[in-house]
Amino acid sequence: MALNDIVHIVVFFSVSSARFSAKEAYKLIYRTYLNDGFFSLWRGNSATMVRVIPYAAIQFCAHEQYKELLGGYYGFQGKALPPVPRLVAGSMAGTTAAMLTYPLDMVRARMAVTPKEM
Repeated sequence: MALNDIVHIVVFFSVSSARFSAKEAYKLIYRTYLNDGFFSLWRGNSATMVRVIPYAAIQFCAHEQYKELLGGYYGFQGKALPPVPRLVAGSMAGTTAAMLTYPLDMVRARMAVTPKEM
């Protein structure tokens, strides 16, 4: 089972009222394959790929900026930060990247559950 199949299952069960079970997940994949074809299992994957590059770039740049900002605040300018400020910088960078790329994630989720005709 491909990673995108798992994503498709998670998105489907998160937006529907059906209860999750392994049997229902298998039925979903099988019905999707029969009704929409093999490539429909990767619907929304292009939006995921488009989101990954900006997310990584934003996270990397934001992490460096937050480290510099926290380093100046804690008096470690130009030196390695202690673990807690590094953790805070990483958390803030992840939050920043997620907020800025969320619209692409929403498009991916909608593409994954929208019928091919739409």
